[in-house]
Amino acid sequence: LEFYSGIGGMRFGLMASGIPFTVVGAFDINTNANQVYQHNFGHKPIGRSIEALTKQELDAFEADVWTLSPPCQPFTRQGLQAGSADPRSRSFLHLLDILPSLNNPPLYILIENVVGFESSDTHAQLQQTLKMLGFTTQEYHLSPTYFGIPNQRMRYFCLAKRRPFRVPIPPDQLSPLTALPTVPGLTYTPTATTQTNDGSDTSSSSSSSSSSSSSSSSDSAKLCSRIADFLDGTDSDDLLVPDSVLKGSGMLFDIVTPESRRSCCFTRSYGKYVEGMQKPS
Repeated sequence: LEFYSGIGGMRFGLMASGIPFTVVGAFDINTNANQVYQHNFGHKPIGRSIEALTKQELDAFEADVWTLSPPCQPFTRQGLQAGSADPRSRSFLHLLDILPSLNNPPLYILIENVVGFESSDTHAQLQQTLKMLGFTTQEYHLSPTYFGIPNQRMRYFCLAKRRPFRVPIPPDQLSPLTALPTVPGLTYTPTATTQTNDGSDTSSSSSSSSSSSSSSSSDSAKLCSRIADFLDGTDSDDLLVPDSVLKGSGMLFDIVTPESRRSCCFTRSYGKYVEGMQKPS
């Protein structure tokens, strides 16, 4: 059962994992995202507010797995970090409120959000609810670059499973993951924390020094595929950045080529940040 399904990122991830599954339902109120989802998978998500879902409706799905990518604005570093006080958190809090009353709760829950969610009051409520229901959780900071994809987008992930639980990667065996190199400018590698049913924490993390950062950056380029491997092979003049923009702000953009093995994500605010920056002298 997909919540905040967007264009289907979580579903694509499940497909890539090779795990057999059936999507019994998907929810998103973004009409544009729902059209893309329908194009990708042949059916459209339910365009209904998650806040309006009832216990009876969720029980009827009898879903073993919930995937969630709640709105990140309440937790992003560029925002007010209002957490649960932000109206955009209400739908996620509604699910946390309704979860204990379900007759058919999920066995697995996978949650994705921005780095910083783990320090919010919403995260504290999530952990409290999952612990009360007998879930064990494992949390990660992960980026596509750790898996050979040439795009840096560090994100928080939480994997939860009801008892009996067997963690997919025990914290004391995380060295292959944490040893994966980082991209330029990154000062830490993935951190995993396990919350057990008795409330104890087990953490595994590593940090990189300036000397190792250089070699990590070099190794990262070797591990990641070329951007060209992900392009559709068609060029369109409609997608070109105007010369006037390149001449005025080109030095402020992170420009990569098809042969590059790294890239950075940007949002709709990208242009605003570029325009607000001072040009280098």
